[in-house]
Amino acid sequence: MTNFLTVILRPLVVLLRNLSFSKPLLEVAEVHSLPIEVLHENIVLQVKQNHPELDYVDLAENVTYNGFNYRIGMVVAHGSLAGLPEFCEIINMVILQDTLFFILKNLEAWYLEHYRAYCVVFSKSAALKLVGMHELSDQYPLIPYFVGVGTIGKLPPSPASLIAVPLQSKMTGRQAAKLRVILNSDNSVKMFLPTGIPETVEELIDHVRMLCSVEGNFRLQYQDRDFDNALVNLTSTSELNDCSTIKVISLDVPQDSEITSDEISLASSDTEMLSSPSSSVSGRTKMWPRVFVIPTFSYDTELQLEKANEVYKSNMTAFIPSSKTKSDILDRLAEEIFQYKAYPDDFDFSDVAEALVKKHPCLTEPGPYNGAYGWKQRMKTKMGNYRTHLKGIGCSELLANSLKSKRPDDALPAKKVKRPRRGEANHIPDIPNGETAEKLENERLDF
Repeated sequence: MTNFLTVILRPLVVLLRNLSFSKPLLEVAEVHSLPIEVLHENIVLQVKQNHPELDYVDLAENVTYNGFNYRIGMVVAHGSLAGLPEFCEIINMVILQDTLFFILKNLEAWYLEHYRAYCVVFSKSAALKLVGMHELSDQYPLIPYFVGVGTIGKLPPSPASLIAVPLQSKMTGRQAAKLRVILNSDNSVKMFLPTGIPETVEELIDHVRMLCSVEGNFRLQYQDRDFDNALVNLTSTSELNDCSTIKVISLDVPQDSEITSDEISLASSDTEMLSSPSSSVSGRTKMWPRVFVIPTFSYDTELQLEKANEVYKSNMTAFIPSSKTKSDILDRLAEEIFQYKAYPDDFDFSDVAEALVKKHPCLTEPGPYNGAYGWKQRMKTKMGNYRTHLKGIGCSELLANSLKSKRPDDALPAKKVKRPRRGEANHIPDIPNGETAEKLENERLDF
């Protein structure tokens, strides 16, 4: 009896050892077998290099690999450029001998500090490539969120994974909203706000300026239901709801507008009492330009850039400036930027960096912002050093933000920084030459 049980149990033990109760690594719901010639010629060439005997390939639209679900249209990270991850769109998925490969198309991406996310732009002209699962920088797929003309893919708190969540929605607790923006009498667009309607009108204006590409100074109006949807100036964003309508009202004076001589004399007489024959060198009389004009650098720097631009146009060889040349470029740019703003924001630095590589294409570097990302970061550092230098020689606008001028509770460099308000050119100007604080105060009282 014992021998009989041994004979029966031994096959059962062998059968149980061969069984596997774990889920398969690759799960495909449906595949389509197609001739390999239907693929793009670049993909066919890559497949033939590794599998010359294949005449048919299996394509899938929905694949689960190692517990992660991949679908066409998702975004994955593959490679890096200038220290930043590169993103690709999944065009299709190929199963080659039970191995998963992706057909990817490169995306242009840059980091938006305001959203703490990467903005990617889909390009129809990007080349296709075949990438294996082991070649991805991270196996976590991204689901893009469309914002304006770009796409936002959210990066995770840790570099170990890539996740896709609505931008800062978990942080702000606000629901996403859509607004209809009237730009002019025959042009209106839909603006999507993934983090909800901003708390202040100034923040909403910044969103309109960025997402709708509106330039210059403007105010906003909204349709008030209390007055049969008539347009009323917007003073608080609490008046807006999802799917509300706002209108952009430009505050810039048209260049072709006619000003009479009486108006000119009236304006001059109004300002004559407060004008000074000798103004301070720190007076700022210009607002931020729509197109930033790159200044002229020193003679030797301009000569090097001229030669390097010719080489770049002929064989696309980028110019690597010396530390002296790079310092001259940054010094001149910092001086030019300070004529408009002492505290430029991220978008201002982007304008300057893109204008620099547009005028001098030889300075283009690998990376986002059309090859200007490195210059943008250098200018941020240079402007901080330049402000420190001006503060040391007594610039009133910057001394107001020194630690000595703040209360002990606010004695931090980045806390309660006094900046110009919207529309202000001179925030805290220095006293003009030949004037005193008492004399200017008496003129103000008389006025």
